[in-house]
Amino acid sequence: MLSASSNCAPGVILARSQTVAAAFALSLLVACTSGGSAGDGSSEPAAAQDINANRDIVSSEDSFVFRDSSPFKPVLKECVLIRTTAESCPVSTLPFIGDGVNTPVINDIMDRLIVSHSWMGTRFEEVLQQASPELLDLFSSATAIMIGSDVRPSFYTSLTGAIYLDPFYLWLSAEEKLAVTLAEDFRSSFGSDLNFLVFSSWRKGFDRAYTFYSLEDDSSRPFGDMVELLTSLLFHELAHANDFVPKATIPDLLQSGLTVFEAIDSNSDNWLSVQMQDVLPLISDEMKNFANVRYRGADASDAQKLADPAHIGALIGGDGASSFYSYTTIREDMANLVEEVLMAKTFGISRTLATVNRLSDPDNQTCSDIIVSWGQRNRIADPMVLPRAKLAIEYVLGDAPEVMAFLDNELLAAEHLAVGVDWCTNLLDPARLASAPTVRSKQIMPSAKDVQEQALLNERTHSLD
Repeated sequence: MLSASSNCAPGVILARSQTVAAAFALSLLVACTSGGSAGDGSSEPAAAQDINANRDIVSSEDSFVFRDSSPFKPVLKECVLIRTTAESCPVSTLPFIGDGVNTPVINDIMDRLIVSHSWMGTRFEEVLQQASPELLDLFSSATAIMIGSDVRPSFYTSLTGAIYLDPFYLWLSAEEKLAVTLAEDFRSSFGSDLNFLVFSSWRKGFDRAYTFYSLEDDSSRPFGDMVELLTSLLFHELAHANDFVPKATIPDLLQSGLTVFEAIDSNSDNWLSVQMQDVLPLISDEMKNFANVRYRGADASDAQKLADPAHIGALIGGDGASSFYSYTTIREDMANLVEEVLMAKTFGISRTLATVNRLSDPDNQTCSDIIVSWGQRNRIADPMVLPRAKLAIEYVLGDAPEVMAFLDNELLAAEHLAVGVDWCTNLLDPARLASAPTVRSKQIMPSAKDVQEQALLNERTHSLD
C-alpha cells in the first residue's frame, strides 16, 4: 500500500505496507498513526518478541553496512534508519543509486546495502548477478536497500528513498531462516467479516511457480525458488521508487540541494502513478472501498458484509486491475502491473486470480469446498488489463522494445476459470482434467486452511508467495 498517514508530515509515503511493523518500521508506524512514542524502546511488539524468543532476530538498529569498502558507510545507517522528515539526509549525502543516464552496476547497488546478517548480503548479491537489465535499471531511483530480521512487510518510503526487505524472500537453509521473524503481517486479519475471498496463485503454465516452505521446521529451499520470489518483490518495490523518482528527473534532483524527502516531495508533478491515473484509471470505486476494508482495516458496512464472490468477480472482471491489492492506491496499482509484466517476461510466471466463498470451518474442510465464482488465469493479458500494463511499463521503463515485443507476441492469453468448480481443480491443466473423474475425492484434496493461507498471502502482498 502507499499513502500518507494523517499525522505524518505531508507526502511521507510508505509503499507496499502503508505502515510497517517491527524495529525502525514499528517506530514509524506508531509515530505516523497515533502521534505517540515507540514505548519502552524495544524493537518489536511483545507478541513478536515471544514468537521469536528462540530465534536469531537482530534489531534494525543493530544492522550494519554490508560492505566495509562502501564510500557511503559513514552515513548509510543514519540516513536509512530514521523516523522523521527532519532527519532526512541531503541528496548530496545519500544520492540516488543511478545518475538518470546509465544503468547501475552491481557494485553501485551493493555499496548501498544494510543487513542484519551477513548471509543476507551474500545472497542478495548472488541474485543481482543473475538479474535482468530491467531489474538493475530500476535500482536507479532508490537510495539504499535494507534487509533486516525484523522487517515485515517489505516496503518503500519517500522519507528515505530506500526499500526495506523482509528476509523471508532470501533464506535457503534451516539455519538462515532462524534469522527471519515469525511475526505476522499486521494486515492478516483485516476483512475477516467480508463474505468473500480473493485468491491468487503465481503459475508457470499450470504448475505452481514456486513452493511454500515453513519458517518453523528444518526444511531448505532451492536457489531457483528464492530467486523468483525475491525478484518479484524487487520489481514491485523498485517500481514504487521509480514512480516517485522517474529516471529522467534524477539529474535535476541530484543538483537540487534538497534532502531526499524534500526532493521526492518536490517532484510530485512528475509522479508516474498520478499520470497513469489521469490516462487509464481503475473505474470501480466499490472495489476501492472493499480494498480499504481488506488491506487497511476499515470497518465493513452492512452492505459490504453481504457482498458475495460473484458480485466481486463481476466488478474485478469489468475493470483493469491485475489484482485485488491494486485497488488500495494508485501506487500499488502501477507497481503490481510493472511487477506482473516483468515476472512474465523474465520467468514465464503469471497470476491466476479468483473470487471464492469464505469457508465456515477451514480446519475441517478441503479445497473441494472452495468454489470459484469468477476467475482468470494469466490475468495480466486480459483486454481490460493489458493496455494499462503497457502504459505502466512505458512510464516506468521508458523505451523498452524487448518488453513491449514480449507483450505483443509472447504473452499467454488470459483464460477464464470454470465457475462452480473448486479452486484446486481450476488450477490444473484442462487437458488433464478431461481424463480425470468429474468429482475429485476429498481424501486427495489439500486442506482448505493450507490452501487459503497460501492463496491469501499471494493476493495480499503479491509476493509473500
